[in-house]
Amino acid sequence: MKKKLVSLLLALVLCLGLMPVTASAAENKALPDWYFLFAIFKNIDADGKDRNGKAVHVTYSMSQDEVNVARENAKEFEEYMNSVGVMRAHMDVVEIDEPVTELADRDDGSYLNTKLAAPLLKNKVDLDRYDHVTGIVSLNNLDTKWLGLGGVSLENGTGYSCINIRNRENALKNFTAENTTWSAAGHVHEFLHFMEKQTKKFGAKFGLHDVRINHYMPDGDEGKECYRDIMLNRARGTDGTGVHPITWQYPPHVTRTMTEWNVPSGVTGIGKFAFANNKTLTRVTIPSSVTSIGGAAFQGCSNLTSISLPAAITRVEGYTFANCSKLTDIYYGGTEEQWKAIPVGTSNSALGRAAIHYNHLLADVKTTDRFAQPIAWVLGQGITGGTGGGKFSPGDACTQAQILTFLHRAKGSPKPAGAVTGDKYYASAVQWAREQGLIDETFSADAPCTRAMAVTYLWKLAGSPQAAASSFTDVPAGADYAGAVSWAVEKGVTSGAGADTFAPGSACTRGQIVTFLYRALGQE
Repeated sequence: MKKKLVSLLLALVLCLGLMPVTASAAENKALPDWYFLFAIFKNIDADGKDRNGKAVHVTYSMSQDEVNVARENAKEFEEYMNSVGVMRAHMDVVEIDEPVTELADRDDGSYLNTKLAAPLLKNKVDLDRYDHVTGIVSLNNLDTKWLGLGGVSLENGTGYSCINIRNRENALKNFTAENTTWSAAGHVHEFLHFMEKQTKKFGAKFGLHDVRINHYMPDGDEGKECYRDIMLNRARGTDGTGVHPITWQYPPHVTRTMTEWNVPSGVTGIGKFAFANNKTLTRVTIPSSVTSIGGAAFQGCSNLTSISLPAAITRVEGYTFANCSKLTDIYYGGTEEQWKAIPVGTSNSALGRAAIHYNHLLADVKTTDRFAQPIAWVLGQGITGGTGGGKFSPGDACTQAQILTFLHRAKGSPKPAGAVTGDKYYASAVQWAREQGLIDETFSADAPCTRAMAVTYLWKLAGSPQAAASSFTDVPAGADYAGAVSWAVEKGVTSGAGADTFAPGSACTRGQIVTFLYRALGQE
Protein backbone atom coordinates (compact mmCIF):
# COMPACT_ATOMS: atom_id res chain seq x y z
CA MET A 1 0.00 0.00 0.00
CA LYS A 2 2.83 2.40 0.85
CA LYS A 3 4.51 1.84 -2.51
CA LYS A 4 1.23 2.38 -4.36
CA LEU A 5 0.73 5.64 -2.45
CA VAL A 6 4.23 6.82 -3.40
CA SER A 7 3.52 5.98 -7.05
CA LEU A 8 0.22 7.89 -6.88
CA LEU A 9 1.91 10.94 -5.37
CA LEU A 10 4.59 10.89 -8.07
CA ALA A 11 1.88 10.72 -10.72
CA LEU A 12 0.10 13.69 -9.16
CA VAL A 13 3.33 15.67 -9.13
CA LEU A 14 3.77 15.00 -12.84
CA CYS A 15 0.19 15.96 -13.60
CA LEU A 16 0.47 19.21 -11.66
CA GLY A 17 3.57 20.20 -13.57
CA LEU A 18 5.79 20.33 -10.53
CA MET A 19 8.78 18.80 -12.27
CA PRO A 20 12.15 20.59 -11.96
CA VAL A 21 12.41 23.85 -13.91
CA THR A 22 15.36 22.53 -15.90
CA ALA A 23 13.28 19.67 -17.28
CA SER A 24 10.22 21.72 -18.18
CA ALA A 25 12.26 24.52 -19.66
CA ALA A 26 13.86 22.09 -22.06
CA GLU A 27 10.59 20.80 -23.47
CA ASN A 28 10.44 23.39 -26.24
CA LYS A 29 14.02 22.87 -27.32
CA ALA A 30 15.46 20.26 -29.60
CA LEU A 31 16.90 17.79 -27.13
CA PRO A 32 19.70 15.48 -28.27
CA ASP A 33 18.76 11.96 -29.27
CA TRP A 34 20.23 9.06 -27.29
CA TYR A 35 19.81 5.48 -28.45
CA PHE A 36 19.70 2.66 -25.93
CA LEU A 37 19.70 -1.10 -26.29
CA PHE A 38 18.68 -3.66 -23.70
CA ALA A 39 20.26 -6.95 -24.81
CA ILE A 40 18.78 -10.01 -23.10
CA PHE A 41 21.29 -12.86 -23.11
CA LYS A 42 18.84 -15.69 -22.54
CA ASN A 43 21.19 -18.67 -22.31
CA ILE A 44 24.32 -19.21 -20.23
CA ASP A 45 26.61 -22.27 -20.46
CA ALA A 46 29.92 -21.11 -19.05
CA ASP A 47 32.47 -21.53 -16.28
CA GLY A 48 32.71 -18.76 -13.72
CA LYS A 49 33.63 -17.86 -10.16
CA ASP A 50 31.33 -16.77 -7.36
CA ARG A 51 31.86 -13.98 -4.82
CA ASN A 52 34.30 -16.18 -2.84
CA GLY A 53 36.37 -17.23 -5.86
CA LYS A 54 34.80 -20.68 -6.03
CA ALA A 55 34.62 -22.18 -9.52
CA VAL A 56 31.03 -22.70 -10.65
CA HIS A 57 29.64 -23.84 -13.99
CA VAL A 58 26.50 -21.99 -15.00
CA THR A 59 23.94 -23.66 -17.23
CA TYR A 60 20.75 -21.65 -17.30
CA SER A 61 18.03 -20.54 -19.72
CA MET A 62 15.83 -17.57 -18.89
CA SER A 63 12.15 -18.16 -18.40
CA GLN A 64 9.66 -16.04 -20.30
CA ASP A 65 8.89 -14.29 -17.01
CA GLU A 66 12.50 -13.09 -16.81
CA VAL A 67 12.43 -11.89 -20.39
CA ASN A 68 9.21 -9.99 -19.67
CA VAL A 69 10.77 -8.42 -16.58
CA ALA A 70 13.77 -7.23 -18.60
CA ARG A 71 11.46 -5.75 -21.22
CA GLU A 72 9.45 -3.91 -18.57
CA ASN A 73 12.67 -2.58 -17.05
CA ALA A 74 13.68 -1.28 -20.48
CA LYS A 75 10.36 0.51 -20.85
CA GLU A 76 10.62 2.11 -17.40
CA PHE A 77 14.24 3.12 -18.08
CA GLU A 78 13.21 4.84 -21.32
CA GLU A 79 10.30 6.63 -19.67
CA TYR A 80 12.47 7.89 -16.82
CA MET A 81 15.23 9.15 -19.11
CA ASN A 82 12.68 11.04 -21.20
CA SER A 83 11.12 12.56 -18.09
CA VAL A 84 14.34 14.19 -16.90
CA GLY A 85 14.52 16.64 -19.81
CA VAL A 86 18.14 16.23 -20.91
CA MET A 87 17.56 13.96 -23.93
CA ARG A 88 15.12 12.19 -26.16
CA ALA A 89 15.66 8.54 -25.27
CA HIS A 90 14.99 5.80 -27.80
CA MET A 91 14.93 2.19 -26.65
CA ASP A 92 15.38 -1.08 -28.51
CA VAL A 93 15.26 -4.53 -26.92
CA VAL A 94 16.86 -7.62 -28.45
CA GLU A 95 16.75 -11.22 -27.25
CA ILE A 96 19.93 -13.21 -27.88
CA ASP A 97 19.45 -16.97 -28.03
CA GLU A 98 23.09 -17.79 -28.83
CA PRO A 99 24.55 -19.05 -25.54
CA VAL A 100 27.17 -17.21 -23.52
CA THR A 101 29.97 -19.77 -23.27
CA GLU A 102 32.56 -17.67 -21.45
CA LEU A 103 32.52 -15.23 -18.55
CA ALA A 104 35.15 -12.77 -17.35
CA ASP A 105 36.48 -13.17 -13.81
CA ARG A 106 36.47 -10.57 -11.05
CA ASP A 107 37.31 -10.81 -7.37
CA ASP A 108 33.62 -10.39 -6.55
CA GLY A 109 32.23 -12.81 -9.13
CA SER A 110 32.32 -13.43 -12.89
CA TYR A 111 30.35 -11.35 -15.39
CA LEU A 112 29.79 -10.78 -19.11
CA ASN A 113 32.26 -8.09 -20.13
CA THR A 114 32.50 -6.01 -23.30
CA LYS A 115 34.98 -8.31 -25.03
CA LEU A 116 32.74 -11.35 -24.61
CA ALA A 117 29.45 -9.56 -25.22
CA ALA A 118 30.51 -7.73 -28.39
CA PRO A 119 30.60 -10.75 -30.79
CA LEU A 120 27.17 -11.91 -29.65
CA LEU A 121 25.78 -8.39 -30.02
CA LYS A 122 27.27 -7.90 -33.48
CA ASN A 123 25.48 -11.00 -34.69
CA LYS A 124 22.15 -9.37 -33.86
CA VAL A 125 22.44 -5.59 -34.13
CA ASP A 126 24.46 -2.73 -35.59
CA LEU A 127 26.27 -1.44 -32.50
CA ASP A 128 27.06 1.90 -34.16
CA ARG A 129 23.37 2.76 -33.81
CA TYR A 130 23.56 2.84 -30.03
CA ASP A 131 24.97 5.07 -27.34
CA HIS A 132 24.61 2.65 -24.46
CA VAL A 133 23.96 -1.08 -24.20
CA THR A 134 22.65 -2.79 -21.08
CA GLY A 135 23.34 -6.51 -21.10
CA ILE A 136 20.86 -8.56 -19.06
CA VAL A 137 21.98 -11.98 -17.80
CA SER A 138 20.68 -14.59 -15.35
CA LEU A 139 23.67 -16.25 -13.68
CA ASN A 140 21.47 -18.37 -11.37
CA ASN A 141 23.70 -20.38 -9.01
CA LEU A 142 26.70 -18.10 -9.58
CA ASP A 143 26.42 -16.03 -6.39
CA THR A 144 28.16 -12.69 -7.00
CA LYS A 145 28.58 -9.61 -4.84
CA TRP A 146 27.50 -7.41 -7.72
CA LEU A 147 24.07 -6.71 -9.16
CA GLY A 148 25.25 -4.44 -11.95
CA LEU A 149 28.56 -3.37 -13.44
CA GLY A 150 28.98 -0.34 -15.70
CA GLY A 151 31.14 2.59 -16.66
CA VAL A 152 32.93 0.90 -19.56
CA SER A 153 32.72 1.17 -23.33
CA LEU A 154 32.63 -1.12 -26.28
CA GLU A 155 35.34 -0.71 -28.89
CA ASN A 156 33.29 1.84 -30.86
CA GLY A 157 32.70 4.05 -27.80
CA THR A 158 29.20 2.81 -27.01
CA GLY A 159 28.68 2.52 -23.28
CA TYR A 160 28.07 -0.87 -21.71
CA SER A 161 26.79 -2.25 -18.44
CA CYS A 162 25.90 -5.75 -17.26
CA ILE A 163 22.89 -6.43 -15.00
CA ASN A 164 22.49 -9.80 -13.29
CA ILE A 165 18.81 -10.57 -12.61
CA ARG A 166 20.02 -13.96 -11.31
CA ASN A 167 16.98 -16.21 -11.91
CA ARG A 168 13.20 -16.18 -12.19
CA GLU A 169 12.52 -15.89 -8.45
CA ASN A 170 14.99 -13.04 -7.97
CA ALA A 171 13.80 -11.23 -11.10
CA LEU A 172 10.19 -11.24 -9.95
CA LYS A 173 11.16 -10.23 -6.43
CA ASN A 174 13.66 -7.46 -7.11
CA PHE A 175 13.07 -6.16 -10.64
CA THR A 176 9.31 -5.68 -10.95
CA ALA A 177 7.26 -2.55 -10.35
CA GLU A 178 4.92 -4.48 -8.08
CA ASN A 179 7.66 -5.47 -5.64
CA THR A 180 10.14 -2.61 -5.79
CA THR A 181 10.06 1.14 -5.33
CA TRP A 182 11.76 1.68 -8.66
CA SER A 183 12.53 -1.35 -10.80
CA ALA A 184 14.88 0.46 -13.22
CA ALA A 185 17.08 1.89 -10.44
CA GLY A 186 20.05 -0.40 -11.08
CA HIS A 187 19.93 0.12 -14.82
CA VAL A 188 19.97 3.91 -14.45
CA HIS A 189 22.73 3.66 -11.86
CA GLU A 190 25.03 1.71 -14.16
CA PHE A 191 24.34 4.06 -17.07
CA LEU A 192 25.39 6.98 -14.86
CA HIS A 193 28.72 5.26 -14.26
CA PHE A 194 29.22 5.59 -18.00
CA MET A 195 28.26 9.26 -17.78
CA GLU A 196 30.94 9.76 -15.12
CA LYS A 197 33.43 8.74 -17.77
CA GLN A 198 31.83 10.91 -20.46
CA THR A 199 31.77 13.95 -18.18
CA LYS A 200 35.52 13.68 -17.64
CA LYS A 201 36.02 14.31 -21.35
CA PHE A 202 34.90 17.87 -20.74
CA GLY A 203 37.16 18.49 -17.78
CA ALA A 204 34.48 17.94 -15.11
CA LYS A 205 33.73 15.09 -12.73
CA PHE A 206 31.37 13.75 -10.12
CA GLY A 207 31.38 10.67 -7.91
CA LEU A 208 28.17 8.69 -8.36
CA HIS A 209 28.51 6.61 -5.21
CA ASP A 210 29.89 9.51 -3.18
CA VAL A 211 27.05 11.83 -4.17
CA ARG A 212 24.33 9.37 -3.28
CA ILE A 213 25.85 7.91 -0.11
CA ASN A 214 27.11 11.17 1.33
CA HIS A 215 24.32 13.54 0.35
CA TYR A 216 21.11 11.62 -0.45
CA MET A 217 21.04 8.79 2.04
CA PRO A 218 18.90 7.53 3.57
CA ASP A 219 16.33 7.67 0.79
CA GLY A 220 13.12 5.84 0.04
CA ASP A 221 13.10 6.12 -3.72
CA GLU A 222 16.06 3.92 -4.71
CA GLY A 223 17.99 6.99 -5.88
CA LYS A 224 15.42 8.44 -8.26
CA GLU A 225 15.77 12.00 -6.98
CA CYS A 226 19.54 11.73 -6.66
CA TYR A 227 19.99 10.42 -10.19
CA ARG A 228 17.71 13.09 -11.61
CA ASP A 229 19.72 15.79 -9.84
CA ILE A 230 22.95 14.29 -11.18
CA MET A 231 21.61 14.31 -14.73
CA LEU A 232 20.48 17.92 -14.33
CA ASN A 233 23.93 18.84 -12.93
CA ARG A 234 22.49 20.09 -9.66
CA ALA A 235 23.47 17.32 -7.24
CA ARG A 236 23.79 18.32 -3.60
CA GLY A 237 27.01 18.17 -1.65
CA THR A 238 30.70 18.38 -2.39
CA ASP A 239 31.28 15.36 -4.63
CA GLY A 240 30.49 17.03 -7.94
CA THR A 241 27.24 18.47 -9.24
CA GLY A 242 26.68 15.84 -11.91
CA VAL A 243 26.80 15.38 -15.65
CA HIS A 244 28.27 18.39 -17.47
CA PRO A 245 25.32 19.73 -19.54
CA ILE A 246 27.34 19.78 -22.74
CA THR A 247 27.98 16.05 -22.40
CA TRP A 248 24.39 15.27 -23.40
CA GLN A 249 24.99 16.97 -26.75
CA TYR A 250 27.72 14.47 -27.62
CA PRO A 251 26.39 10.92 -27.35
CA PRO A 252 28.74 8.28 -28.80
CA HIS A 253 26.80 7.99 -32.08
CA VAL A 254 27.62 11.67 -32.67
CA THR A 255 31.25 11.75 -31.53
CA ARG A 256 32.29 8.71 -33.54
CA THR A 257 31.16 10.36 -36.79
CA MET A 258 32.40 13.91 -36.21
CA THR A 259 35.01 15.12 -38.68
CA GLU A 260 35.21 18.78 -37.63
CA TRP A 261 34.43 19.77 -34.07
CA ASN A 262 34.06 23.17 -32.47
CA VAL A 263 34.37 22.65 -28.73
CA PRO A 264 31.48 24.54 -27.07
CA SER A 265 32.39 27.69 -25.16
CA GLY A 266 30.93 26.29 -21.93
CA VAL A 267 33.81 23.83 -21.70
CA THR A 268 36.73 24.88 -19.48
CA GLY A 269 38.88 21.78 -19.83
CA ILE A 270 39.38 18.65 -21.90
CA GLY A 271 40.14 15.52 -19.92
CA LYS A 272 42.79 12.85 -20.27
CA PHE A 273 42.29 10.49 -23.21
CA ALA A 274 39.09 12.42 -24.03
CA PHE A 275 39.19 11.80 -27.77
CA ALA A 276 42.10 9.40 -28.01
CA ASN A 277 42.14 7.16 -31.08
CA ASN A 278 39.28 8.96 -32.79
CA LYS A 279 39.93 8.22 -36.45
CA THR A 280 37.27 10.52 -37.90
CA LEU A 281 38.37 13.89 -36.48
CA THR A 282 40.19 16.03 -39.02
CA ARG A 283 39.76 19.47 -37.49
CA VAL A 284 39.23 20.76 -33.90
CA THR A 285 38.60 24.31 -32.71
CA ILE A 286 39.12 24.90 -28.99
CA PRO A 287 37.62 28.10 -27.51
CA SER A 288 39.28 30.55 -25.16
CA SER A 289 37.22 29.20 -22.26
CA VAL A 290 39.38 26.06 -22.25
CA THR A 291 42.42 26.48 -20.02
CA SER A 292 43.66 22.90 -19.79
CA ILE A 293 43.91 19.82 -22.00
CA GLY A 294 44.64 16.49 -20.38
CA GLY A 295 47.43 14.17 -21.39
CA ALA A 296 46.77 11.96 -24.43
CA ALA A 297 43.53 13.88 -25.12
CA PHE A 298 44.04 13.56 -28.88
CA GLN A 299 46.51 10.70 -28.91
CA GLY A 300 46.09 8.49 -31.95
CA CYS A 301 43.80 10.90 -33.83
CA SER A 302 45.59 9.83 -36.97
CA ASN A 303 43.48 11.92 -39.38
CA LEU A 304 43.65 15.17 -37.41
CA THR A 305 45.13 17.75 -39.80
CA SER A 306 44.61 21.05 -37.96
CA ILE A 307 43.66 22.40 -34.56
CA SER A 308 42.95 25.83 -33.14
CA LEU A 309 44.39 26.40 -29.68
CA PRO A 310 43.57 29.41 -27.48
CA ALA A 311 46.18 31.56 -25.82
CA ALA A 312 44.68 30.43 -22.49
CA ILE A 313 46.51 27.09 -22.86
CA THR A 314 49.69 27.36 -20.77
CA ARG A 315 50.95 23.78 -21.02
CA VAL A 316 50.76 20.84 -23.41
CA GLU A 317 50.74 17.60 -21.41
CA GLY A 318 52.59 14.48 -22.43
CA TYR A 319 51.12 12.44 -25.30
CA THR A 320 48.41 15.03 -25.97
CA PHE A 321 49.13 14.83 -29.70
CA ALA A 322 51.03 11.54 -29.82
CA ASN A 323 50.66 9.68 -33.13
CA CYS A 324 48.85 12.56 -34.79
CA SER A 325 50.82 11.90 -37.96
CA LYS A 326 48.75 14.16 -40.25
CA LEU A 327 48.74 17.25 -38.04
CA THR A 328 50.08 20.00 -40.29
CA ASP A 329 48.57 23.27 -39.02
CA ILE A 330 48.06 24.79 -35.59
CA TYR A 331 46.14 28.06 -35.36
CA TYR A 332 47.21 29.62 -32.10
CA GLY A 333 45.39 32.54 -30.48
CA GLY A 334 48.52 34.05 -28.95
CA THR A 335 51.83 35.44 -30.12
CA GLU A 336 54.96 33.58 -31.15
CA GLU A 337 56.57 34.58 -27.86
CA GLN A 338 53.65 33.11 -25.89
CA TRP A 339 53.80 29.88 -27.86
CA LYS A 340 57.48 29.40 -27.27
CA ALA A 341 56.97 29.87 -23.53
CA ILE A 342 54.54 26.93 -23.28
CA PRO A 343 56.08 23.79 -21.69
CA VAL A 344 55.49 20.77 -23.91
CA GLY A 345 55.38 17.27 -22.45
CA THR A 346 56.90 14.17 -23.97
CA SER A 347 55.70 12.45 -27.16
CA ASN A 348 54.29 15.52 -28.86
CA SER A 349 56.59 15.54 -31.87
CA ALA A 350 53.63 16.39 -34.12
CA LEU A 351 53.79 19.94 -32.75
CA GLY A 352 57.33 20.31 -34.02
CA ARG A 353 56.35 19.24 -37.54
CA ALA A 354 53.22 21.39 -37.82
CA ALA A 355 53.12 24.96 -39.06
CA ILE A 356 52.17 27.37 -36.25
CA HIS A 357 49.93 30.26 -37.30
CA TYR A 358 50.11 32.89 -34.56
CA ASN A 359 47.26 35.23 -33.62
CA HIS A 360 44.72 33.08 -35.46
CA LEU A 361 41.26 31.93 -34.45
CA LEU A 362 40.74 29.91 -37.64
CA ALA A 363 42.59 29.50 -40.91
CA ASP A 364 40.91 32.59 -42.36
CA VAL A 365 40.18 34.50 -39.14
CA LYS A 366 42.85 36.37 -37.22
CA THR A 367 42.34 37.31 -33.60
CA THR A 368 42.73 40.95 -34.62
CA ASP A 369 39.92 40.86 -37.19
CA ARG A 370 36.94 43.02 -36.19
CA PHE A 371 34.58 40.03 -36.40
CA ALA A 372 36.86 37.61 -34.54
CA GLN A 373 34.97 37.83 -31.23
CA PRO A 374 31.54 37.31 -32.83
CA ILE A 375 32.88 34.33 -34.78
CA ALA A 376 34.38 32.85 -31.63
CA TRP A 377 30.99 33.28 -29.97
CA VAL A 378 28.94 31.56 -32.70
CA LEU A 379 31.43 28.71 -32.88
CA GLY A 380 31.37 28.21 -29.13
CA GLN A 381 27.57 28.37 -28.98
CA GLY A 382 27.20 25.81 -31.74
CA ILE A 383 25.36 28.34 -33.91
CA THR A 384 27.54 27.47 -36.90
CA GLY A 385 30.54 25.28 -37.50
CA GLY A 386 32.08 27.31 -40.28
CA THR A 387 32.33 26.30 -43.90
CA GLY A 388 34.73 23.37 -43.55
CA GLY A 389 38.45 22.93 -43.75
CA GLY A 390 38.99 25.05 -40.64
CA LYS A 391 37.54 28.12 -42.37
CA PHE A 392 34.67 30.46 -41.66
CA SER A 393 34.56 32.34 -44.97
CA PRO A 394 33.61 35.65 -43.32
CA GLY A 395 33.58 37.53 -46.63
CA ASP A 396 31.10 35.21 -48.35
CA ALA A 397 27.49 36.31 -48.75
CA CYS A 398 25.11 34.89 -46.14
CA THR A 399 21.96 33.30 -47.51
CA GLN A 400 18.48 33.69 -46.04
CA ALA A 401 18.48 30.03 -45.06
CA GLN A 402 21.78 30.44 -43.24
CA ILE A 403 20.75 33.41 -41.11
CA LEU A 404 17.48 31.74 -40.12
CA THR A 405 19.43 28.64 -39.13
CA PHE A 406 21.82 30.79 -37.08
CA LEU A 407 18.90 32.51 -35.33
CA HIS A 408 17.12 29.24 -34.65
CA ARG A 409 20.23 27.73 -33.06
CA ALA A 410 20.97 30.92 -31.11
CA LYS A 411 17.51 30.58 -29.55
CA GLY A 412 18.20 27.00 -28.50
CA SER A 413 16.79 25.23 -31.58
CA PRO A 414 13.19 25.24 -30.31
CA LYS A 415 10.92 22.64 -31.85
CA PRO A 416 8.44 24.19 -34.31
CA ALA A 417 4.77 23.80 -33.44
CA GLY A 418 3.81 22.82 -36.98
CA ALA A 419 5.00 20.07 -39.27
CA VAL A 420 8.46 20.43 -40.78
CA THR A 421 8.60 19.72 -44.50
CA GLY A 422 11.66 18.75 -46.50
CA ASP A 423 15.01 17.38 -45.41
CA LYS A 424 17.23 20.42 -45.93
CA TYR A 425 19.47 21.44 -43.06
CA TYR A 426 17.38 24.57 -42.61
CA ALA A 427 13.91 22.92 -42.70
CA SER A 428 13.18 23.20 -38.97
CA ALA A 429 14.59 26.72 -38.79
CA VAL A 430 12.41 27.92 -41.67
CA GLN A 431 9.23 26.44 -40.16
CA TRP A 432 10.11 28.03 -36.82
CA ALA A 433 10.78 31.38 -38.53
CA ARG A 434 7.36 31.29 -40.23
CA GLU A 435 5.71 30.65 -36.88
CA GLN A 436 7.61 33.59 -35.38
CA GLY A 437 6.39 35.86 -38.18
CA LEU A 438 9.92 36.47 -39.46
CA ILE A 439 9.28 35.44 -43.08
CA ASP A 440 6.47 35.16 -45.59
CA GLU A 441 6.01 33.74 -49.09
CA THR A 442 8.84 35.92 -50.42
CA PHE A 443 11.44 33.86 -48.52
CA SER A 444 14.11 32.40 -50.81
CA ALA A 445 16.50 29.98 -49.12
CA ASP A 446 19.52 30.45 -51.37
CA ALA A 447 19.11 34.19 -52.01
CA PRO A 448 21.41 36.55 -50.11
CA CYS A 449 20.20 38.01 -46.85
CA THR A 450 20.14 41.80 -47.09
CA ARG A 451 21.03 44.18 -44.29
CA ALA A 452 17.37 45.20 -44.00
CA MET A 453 16.31 41.55 -43.66
CA ALA A 454 18.93 40.84 -41.02
CA VAL A 455 17.92 43.66 -38.67
CA THR A 456 14.22 42.96 -39.29
CA TYR A 457 14.60 39.33 -38.20
CA LEU A 458 16.39 40.40 -35.03
CA TRP A 459 13.94 43.21 -34.34
CA LYS A 460 10.91 40.93 -34.64
CA LEU A 461 12.51 38.35 -32.36
CA ALA A 462 13.03 41.13 -29.82
CA GLY A 463 9.29 41.92 -29.91
CA SER A 464 9.40 44.79 -32.46
CA PRO A 465 10.21 47.47 -29.83
CA GLN A 466 9.89 51.17 -30.57
CA ALA A 467 13.05 53.23 -31.04
CA ALA A 468 13.95 56.79 -31.96
CA ALA A 469 13.85 57.24 -35.73
CA SER A 470 17.16 56.95 -37.53
CA SER A 471 18.32 59.58 -40.00
CA PHE A 472 19.74 57.45 -42.83
CA THR A 473 19.09 59.03 -46.20
CA ASP A 474 18.43 55.64 -47.82
CA VAL A 475 15.84 54.47 -45.25
CA PRO A 476 12.44 56.02 -46.04
CA ALA A 477 10.33 56.70 -42.96
CA GLY A 478 7.52 54.57 -44.37
CA ALA A 479 9.69 51.54 -45.20
CA ASP A 480 8.55 48.31 -43.56
CA TYR A 481 12.05 47.87 -42.18
CA ALA A 482 12.46 51.46 -40.86
CA GLY A 483 11.53 50.54 -37.28
CA ALA A 484 13.97 47.62 -37.35
CA VAL A 485 16.80 49.86 -38.56
CA SER A 486 16.09 52.43 -35.84
CA TRP A 487 16.06 49.71 -33.18
CA ALA A 488 19.30 48.16 -34.51
CA VAL A 489 21.10 51.49 -34.31
CA GLU A 490 19.76 52.26 -30.84
CA LYS A 491 20.63 48.73 -29.66
CA GLY A 492 24.17 49.03 -31.07
CA VAL A 493 23.69 46.15 -33.50
CA THR A 494 24.97 48.32 -36.35
CA SER A 495 25.82 51.94 -36.98
CA GLY A 496 25.06 51.78 -40.68
CA ALA A 497 27.12 51.46 -43.82
CA GLY A 498 28.45 55.01 -43.90
CA ALA A 499 28.06 58.45 -42.39
CA ASP A 500 24.40 58.79 -43.37
CA THR A 501 23.52 55.56 -45.18
CA PHE A 502 22.39 52.11 -44.12
CA ALA A 503 22.51 50.26 -47.47
CA PRO A 504 19.36 48.23 -46.73
CA GLY A 505 19.47 46.29 -50.00
CA SER A 506 23.12 45.25 -49.75
CA ALA A 507 23.86 41.59 -49.14
CA CYS A 508 25.29 40.74 -45.71
CA THR A 509 28.49 38.77 -45.45
CA ARG A 510 28.83 35.91 -42.99
CA GLY A 511 31.16 38.05 -40.90
CA GLN A 512 28.61 40.88 -40.76
CA ILE A 513 25.71 38.56 -39.94
CA VAL A 514 27.41 36.93 -36.96
CA THR A 515 28.48 40.35 -35.73
CA PHE A 516 24.83 41.47 -35.78
CA LEU A 517 23.83 38.30 -33.94
CA TYR A 518 26.55 38.71 -31.34
CA ARG A 519 25.63 42.31 -30.60
CA ALA A 520 21.91 41.55 -30.43
CA LEU A 521 21.93 38.16 -28.69
CA GLY A 522 25.40 37.54 -27.31
CA GLN A 523 24.76 39.47 -24.13
CA GLU A 524 21.36 37.91 -23.34
